[in-house]
Amino acid sequence: MVPYSLLVTRLQKALGVRQYHVASVLVKYGVSFWKPGSGIIHQIILEKYEYPGVLLIGTDSHTPNGGSLGGICIGVGGLKCPKVIGVKLMGSLSGWTSPKDVILKVAGILTMKGGTGAIVEYHGPVVDSISCTGMVTVCNMGLEIGTTTSVFHYNLRMKKYMSKTCQADVANLADEFKDHLVPDPGCHYDQLIEVNFSELKLHINGPFTPDLAHPVAEVGKVAEKEECCTNSSYEDMGCSAGGAQQALAHGLKCKSQFTITPCSEQIRASIEQDGYAQTLRDVGGIVLANACGPCIGQLHRKDIKKQEKNIIVTSYNRNFMGHNDMNPKTHAFITSPETVTALAIVGTLKFNPETNYLTGKDSKKFKLEAPDADELPQFRGHLDNISNNLLSGAINIENGKANSVHDAVTHEFGPFPDTAHYYKKYGISWVVIGDENYGKGSSWEHAALEPRHLSGPGHHHQELCQDSRDQPEEAGPAAPDLPDHSEPEGLDEINLLNHTFNETEIQWFSAGSALYRTKELQQ
Repeated sequence: MVPYSLLVTRLQKALGVRQYHVASVLVKYGVSFWKPGSGIIHQIILEKYEYPGVLLIGTDSHTPNGGSLGGICIGVGGLKCPKVIGVKLMGSLSGWTSPKDVILKVAGILTMKGGTGAIVEYHGPVVDSISCTGMVTVCNMGLEIGTTTSVFHYNLRMKKYMSKTCQADVANLADEFKDHLVPDPGCHYDQLIEVNFSELKLHINGPFTPDLAHPVAEVGKVAEKEECCTNSSYEDMGCSAGGAQQALAHGLKCKSQFTITPCSEQIRASIEQDGYAQTLRDVGGIVLANACGPCIGQLHRKDIKKQEKNIIVTSYNRNFMGHNDMNPKTHAFITSPETVTALAIVGTLKFNPETNYLTGKDSKKFKLEAPDADELPQFRGHLDNISNNLLSGAINIENGKANSVHDAVTHEFGPFPDTAHYYKKYGISWVVIGDENYGKGSSWEHAALEPRHLSGPGHHHQELCQDSRDQPEEAGPAAPDLPDHSEPEGLDEINLLNHTFNETEIQWFSAGSALYRTKELQQ
């Protein structure tokens, strides 16, 4: 990780040229290049470079967030032989408590210097109850207590994360060597801390230092007005949007200024696609660029003067004097993204979302439910939703109507997508018989993906037959008995059709796709 301007200077000197395309040169020499707007570098590293067991050295102070995937990831300067501090996690997270509260609690115990020269190793029987992105939150903020790095032992949540982010092969390899990626039996720690999730309180830390820990029920005595920002994973964005949606349902919007910072382009695109970003805008939030922004002093404020005393609450890592907005009179507090959202809605620190009620626009009182969200998007690409448009514009030659097909079970005509979903549920195979223009134009990819997703094993195009070996991955519930029409309707007839595939295309089709065939050849 090298500053762009410094990189340009060094490349010019090394190559003896003044004019060249930097990205092209980097590719030639095997150096990754991330354009402005790609996201915060430690999130990019998590998404693209980290894996269990890796030893990674970086120049960014947030490099240690790689411990969330079981790696020893160290920022330059922390290379002396470290002590090892063990944090044993017990109980179970519930309600409003989150992984952010874990590190805020640990920061309160160790203080800003307590982790200096040490690796903090999180372990215990309930590690699997924290999502991988939750572990990112804990490891990323570990540097605020001076640690060389933080690490979680390899666990099922890491495997789940890697499997959902196209790294299943890495997860399988980690499984093979998992005994080397967990604490040794009877290992000794230089210091051992125990954190019981069942007793963990919702925390807000600050001001002016990230290790000044307060249970949220007590921090309201400090001040009443705040401006709120968040910097979060997909899961955190989902939790924040969940709280915002509850407020909107009761006619409420934020009483404080509320800004949201996606941590990478991948996260930004996902929250836009899934509606989280719009929900946060609807409640009064502003979605900023994919950058460090307010976390590194780039919070441009017009609501207060330079020396005016005020309070902000963020879900960032740091809250030192003047760190966020360059105003030494700003009292900054740190808490979880969902708590930030709740406080932005009510506009006061004298609010405990675990116990206090809000008043809706209809004058009825209600309590915010603890938000929950998926760690990562569920049907990547939303293929199941896309398939709800299957053949919806096609004219059925049987009845001359659009989006109307005969159901072989119910004997009724209904929409193509509903019938296909029904067939998939009961493991009934089917095919598409289309004319020569089937799937032409911009719909060719959907025309191939949707029938296969809904258990259609192939397509027939005029005199073209694609005989597929593709079957549903898992057997569904027992199918209803199909009516026996073999006499006199002749449904057991076999019609042999020609195809136009060459040998390579036949191999692709038999394997399921060209990509699957490539995978077969690599094994």
